[in-house]
Amino acid sequence: ERQINYFKSRIRNLGLDAEDDKIIAMTIELSGMGNNSLDKLSVSDMSKLIDSINDIIPLVKQKMQGNKMGDDSQISQNALATTEKHPTSH
Repeated sequence: ERQINYFKSRIRNLGLDAEDDKIIAMTIELSGMGNNSLDKLSVSDMSKLIDSINDIIPLVKQKMQGNKMGDDSQISQNALATTEKHPTSH
């Protein structure tokens, strides 16, 4: 429960509505943890999710903007997933 509250506070601090189920679902999905709900994640998975939240939330925001513009962002989604798995080195 504490981890969930901390996770939601991190989302709020990054400028999104932490009570929006769609945002939570997108965050979990983009983290690579499938379609789990927060209460089904293990303590270890929650820790990983919290640790990577600063990388995931910008992707959630980008996906939300794509959806608001009426864009079916499946191509963007695939590109984001590929980028997340294989980041470019600088």
